[in-house]
Amino acid sequence: MKKIFILCLFLLSNAFAKQWVYSKLNGKKIPQLWNGDDILNTIIVAVIDTGVDYTHPDLSSNIWLNEVEANGIAGVDDDGNGYVDDIRGYDFATSSPDPMDSLGHGTHVAGIIAAKRDGQGITGLNPYAKIMALKSFTEKSGDIAHSIEAIYYAVDNGAHIINCSWIERKKSYELEKAVEYAISKGVIIVAGAGNSGQNLNRKHRYLAEFDDVISVANINSGGAIVSRSNFGSRKIDIAAPGNYILSTIPRGGYGHKSGTSMSSPFVAGAISLLLSLENGHDLNSIKERLYRTGKKSRHYRKKLISEKRIDVYEFIKGK
Repeated sequence: MKKIFILCLFLLSNAFAKQWVYSKLNGKKIPQLWNGDDILNTIIVAVIDTGVDYTHPDLSSNIWLNEVEANGIAGVDDDGNGYVDDIRGYDFATSSPDPMDSLGHGTHVAGIIAAKRDGQGITGLNPYAKIMALKSFTEKSGDIAHSIEAIYYAVDNGAHIINCSWIERKKSYELEKAVEYAISKGVIIVAGAGNSGQNLNRKHRYLAEFDDVISVANINSGGAIVSRSNFGSRKIDIAAPGNYILSTIPRGGYGHKSGTSMSSPFVAGAISLLLSLENGHDLNSIKERLYRTGKKSRHYRKKLISEKRIDVYEFIKGK
């Protein structure tokens, strides 16, 4: 899900103004939700992707930290979880404790979710969340076994939400069991629908196809589903902005990328903000609220289960 992307750098002071998600489709109201005094919970969002540049100025303070390993002995599995020195996450693709991103995809995803709010750079949907950086890809494709292992790691190490901006074309029993394990532990999984412009009522794409995964299609600033986005009235839950999205890229930069890879973290970020502000939610209550508060449009008729796009402000307010 890394198909269409255009990189473009901006001065830090000008970047927030370039985030159209906060100016269109009722996005102007989203900053009203960022009142730190209302935060009840610190929500951990695992990003299973190409890694994350955890040194980026907009992300460094919002990276999950494994305190036991951070304060432990180098080269020792201090917390006994089977991974040595996994301080910020883990690189499952190379069996390394360093989940640093060089490709940029995972860093972009992380920024959409949790870039900090400080008047500089961009701001993520939930600037109070923590990103668990789980690297399962070193190129544009990867071994599904690495992503499966990352799902188990995320669940066992405290993630509340898992974002999966990638697809698997073949059904995998092991992947399905990993998803079932996450759901059984109360972890929410959000995934992109994919970028091949196909009706998933007829084609198979995982994780988006699993009933217990919140699957997301891509819309542009006018609210229309983009032609490259997959859809499916029986498979895809909701739509979210994913076209020409400005976010963080490695080495302190900012750039635009497009695809359901960007739509998925938009929804994951919104869900994490809800969980930061309210207690007592599970998968069913979150799906019900997404469906109830979303905005209906002729664009989504017979293309989405909900036939709606997310309205973050209304979703958080519960109206």
